[in-house]
Amino acid sequence: MGDLMSKKSSGWEGDDRYLQTEFSVMAKDHGGVLSTGQLTKLLMALGFGGDEALTEMLLKGMHKEREDTITLDEYVEALKSHEDVMVKTSKLRVIFGNFDDANEGRVSKSKIKTRLRVMDFEVDDNMLKAIEETDADKDGYVTYEEFLTKHLKNKGFIPK
Repeated sequence: MGDLMSKKSSGWEGDDRYLQTEFSVMAKDHGGVLSTGQLTKLLMALGFGGDEALTEMLLKGMHKEREDTITLDEYVEALKSHEDVMVKTSKLRVIFGNFDDANEGRVSKSKIKTRLRVMDFEVDDNMLKAIEETDADKDGYVTYEEFLTKHLKNKGFIPK
């Protein structure tokens, strides 16, 4: 599954902070809960795909119907108890983790630029602008929350 999900440490990888951040970003404007529709969008944005059967299985495991809402604790427990869902939703966690060598939940913008160049990406003006926009609080770092927020906005799952 990749280094991100296999390592246990005192940083972000061995605990629930990635999952908590994912839920919080999506639930920010919804009173701290997600509708099942929002849950499906979040799972899709995280790389789950459009597998309705697995979404239904996840909801049933949570004893939820389609019109119900989901809390943070339910989300974390559901993902942790379904390894297949955890694996299928790990795409963004793995991408971010590949930049977050210090396992702090944040990466400096200069490190992102350097790493992209090493990976043979052209870091042009559009890429530089996207990196700058992702650093919402302009502190010189991109956090997992900022990275995920930018991704969900680009997908149209949360307001811009």
